[in-house]
Amino acid sequence: MNAARHTKRLLAALMASAITVVDVHAAVTDIYSQPLATTSTVVAKPNLMFILDNSGSMGNDYMPDEMNNSGKYGYRSAQCNGVAFDPALSYAPPVKYDGTSYPDVNFNAVPPDGYTNIGSSSRSSSTSLTVGTGSKVLTVSGGSLGSTSYAVNNAILITSQSNPLVWMSGLVSAYSYSSGTGTLTIDVTASSGSGTSGSWTVSFGTDLNNSTYYTYTGSQTRMNWTYDSSGNVQTGTTFYGECQSNVGSTPGSSVFTAVTLSNASATADKQNYANWYAYYRTRRLMMRTASGRAFTALNNNFRVGFTVISDTGVSAGTNWFVDVGDFDASKKQAFYTSLYSATGNSSTPLRASLAKVGRYFANKAPNQQSDPMQYSCQRNYAILSTDGYWNTGTETSSYGPFRLSSNTNVGQQDGTEVKPMWDGAAAVS
Repeated sequence: MNAARHTKRLLAALMASAITVVDVHAAVTDIYSQPLATTSTVVAKPNLMFILDNSGSMGNDYMPDEMNNSGKYGYRSAQCNGVAFDPALSYAPPVKYDGTSYPDVNFNAVPPDGYTNIGSSSRSSSTSLTVGTGSKVLTVSGGSLGSTSYAVNNAILITSQSNPLVWMSGLVSAYSYSSGTGTLTIDVTASSGSGTSGSWTVSFGTDLNNSTYYTYTGSQTRMNWTYDSSGNVQTGTTFYGECQSNVGSTPGSSVFTAVTLSNASATADKQNYANWYAYYRTRRLMMRTASGRAFTALNNNFRVGFTVISDTGVSAGTNWFVDVGDFDASKKQAFYTSLYSATGNSSTPLRASLAKVGRYFANKAPNQQSDPMQYSCQRNYAILSTDGYWNTGTETSSYGPFRLSSNTNVGQQDGTEVKPMWDGAAAVS
């Protein structure tokens, strides 16, 4: 897991991304015959590689790392936790590659990851069901099924095995078990998609009835975490004391107010909270959703690709890697599929991933098969989204912060420069 202390707000990380411009001469490259300033149609489209931090810490539902205790007021308040629910915001579902939206989720049966709509303790069912609300009866098997596997009012997700956007959700109204097979009766109250299918994944969702978050009425600036020169959080500030107060204790009890959402709450409030839970609750979920919205405005005037920091290679279709190409409907679909399905890893090799993309633009990455460069005047960018600092946990002799031509570290290139380029050290490899 990323041990960095200075974690950043994910949306800010997306907008203030690292941009790398690479001048390459890896192969014979066409030179555009007309100056770009005098043409109405730009042929030399910019190349853009988006790099997603898929480290383990991206699965955390708190930010920064210091706000990791669920027994503190700040854990469930947007005042202190950068990914906590904020009632002042509207948590719209994410967009798909074609610009349409993912569905709203069910307040009483929410998946932990809205992009898969699959919860815990998954089992299969071959019962033919038509998508829609109302009472549904199905048989389930597998996964150590027994007579006590389900109880009345358990929150259940029924997800199509061929399309995660086709699903139904609701509460168990009856359950029986005999000879290795369970029979579930579900009161389905929400659904997405249409049609009939005989291949389903049945899993537990989360019933958000009686969920609590905290609003703030004090005078401290939101997310005002401060650190000393060694990177340690300053624990003597008023802000820190309020955020780290145990629930029920001062000084937090005087500035935080509990808000509980129940089945009797306003429909809009319940839906907003459910969408936050499914699509924004963790660093990874929020970055997926924010990135998807940021890229939806791009079209085939841009050439776009995708990779994750844990992927050491540049093979299309492997480890979510998508080659840079015109951002048309086909490329958008591949990009969004990888963005929304990329799972986590333990380490944060940001340096290695940036170096890999630089070598990719130069057509010098190991085992590279596709050259993204078309013209010598083409611009090339790497946008890195991350929640913290790099580490060397998965850097190796073949995957590191290397120069273009060999597995030799780039080294400290600005160690002798004056501020703001100088970063405090002269000999870092």
